Amino acid sequence: MAEFNEWASLFSGELFVKLVVYADESGTHDEAGQQPGSSVPVIGGYIAYKHEWTTFCGRWKAALDGYKLRYFHYIEWRDAVVAISDGKPETPELHVNPFYKLSLNELLKLQYDLAEIAGSQIPICGIDWLRKRKELFPDDNRFAFNATFGAFFMAVIETLEERPSFTEKIAFFMDQKTPEWELEFTKIHAECTKRGLIRSNERAFADKMDHLPLQAADMYAYRARTLAVPHMETQSKQPATVLDIMLNRKMHPLTGFRPVMTDQLRAEIEELAAKYQSVHRALSEVPNNDFGLK
Repeated sequence: MAEFNEWASLFSGELFVKLVVYADESGTHDEAGQQPGSSVPVIGGYIAYKHEWTTFCGRWKAALDGYKLRYFHYIEWRDAVVAISDGKPETPELHVNPFYKLSLNELLKLQYDLAEIAGSQIPICGIDWLRKRKELFPDDNRFAFNATFGAFFMAVIETLEERPSFTEKIAFFMDQKTPEWELEFTKIHAECTKRGLIRSNERAFADKMDHLPLQAADMYAYRARTLAVPHMETQSKQPATVLDIMLNRKMHPLTGFRPVMTDQLRAEIEELAAKYQSVHRALSEVPNNDFGLK
């Protein structure tokens, strides 16, 4: 209830919405798309009914409490995994990293425990090949991430079309960024609403460290970009991991997320489903899955 009250306080008071989208960005640190990790910016997150987010917050907090953590941040988690895996000496940055106190197995288990919870909601993702677009249209002076916003709202519209029962108004809850970012997002949100593409009167920006669903969006956006960058740059389909299947398992209502099944992925599925209960439970939910899980 505290999480919902905090959420509601950010809006104008018109809380007749029933559907809520939580979304975060990844790869937006360079408007030219030239710096490492910036060539394919992503906005990704999840949509669910308001009451489902209340349940989500309880589950997410309980998972964090189990590791004595206040929040989850994918980059900090990744830095801890890399440092422990490589046996690197402790640095000042790692000293304040709350994930560094965990063992490697605890870090991996935490990731899959949270992915099970995050992927219980419906994913939405917008992707733009910024670097290529800048090369093709060097004189385009619009805000660099307008196309990313557009791709994100197109993904929202497609998600709604796949689910005819989603007729309620939607509230958008985004991670805080620069004033220009928030202004441009607001403009495109208003245009989509005015044209009747979405039914939405509310949007808000907040710190993901204080809002649990934005932490799930952070995990999803980072993984989506991890797959999207090599896919765009090489124009080849990238093999998904077990983590990606867990996060995307409700992508389509009838088929779920259907990655290319390789021998390596099958082996990873068998190993991780046997090792972590959260992996087994999540993969068992995938409709028409090809995993043979019982």
